[in-house]
Amino acid sequence: MTTMDDADQEDRRRILEARAWLRDGYTTADRVAQLMVGIRKHRGERAAEELRQEMRRQWATREQWLSDRSAVDGGEQGGHGDTQA
Repeated sequence: MTTMDDADQEDRRRILEARAWLRDGYTTADRVAQLMVGIRKHRGERAAEELRQEMRRQWATREQWLSDRSAVDGGEQGGHGDTQA
């Protein structure tokens, strides 16, 4: 049985977290800025910037993953990592 390495797991976690925040309505500059304040406070500047970049990537492909969630997300629902804003 093959397991994902730590980097792959972190990438997957970040993708799912970004999608969850987008689904929860963090889609405007003001809302994302609010979210980033909380992320910076709890996880630091680097984590906030990485999440912001991933949210941008996921926003660009949202039609694909929103229309076929079970295939893309493996049926997983929501989840925001370890920080709520």
